[in-house]
Amino acid sequence: MLALGAVLLVGPAQAARWWPWPLTALTGRAVGAWLAGLGIIAAQSWQAGRREVVAVVFPATTTFAALQLAVLAGYAGSMHWNQAPAWCYLLFLASLLATGVAGLTGRGPRRLTALPLRGQRRHGPARSGGPSS
Repeated sequence: MLALGAVLLVGPAQAARWWPWPLTALTGRAVGAWLAGLGIIAAQSWQAGRREVVAVVFPATTTFAALQLAVLAGYAGSMHWNQAPAWCYLLFLASLLATGVAGLTGRGPRRLTALPLRGQRRHGPARSGGPSS
């Protein structure tokens, strides 16, 4: 989400060529801002690795996906359904909605696995025999 949002913010005219519906520079930047914002929140939450921190993402992604699907239903004739990006976007929205609903209803994982930052160790049993940190 973050990468796609950045592309839409920086070069909306170029991104409009592969977008699943006609896109102006202004609407491209608006969609890019939404995607970049959601991407930043998701990345920070994922890095934290705790459900309490990630919980902030669930209402935002659920709302975003539901509103996008509603607009998509209203303007389905504007979509280029004969091209792959339209179906990829629909699957992306469906996955966002499913993730948001699972998180809001508590059906997601209790503990998330996040990659450690550079210089950090993963939590777990300490290794013996090595230098202590």
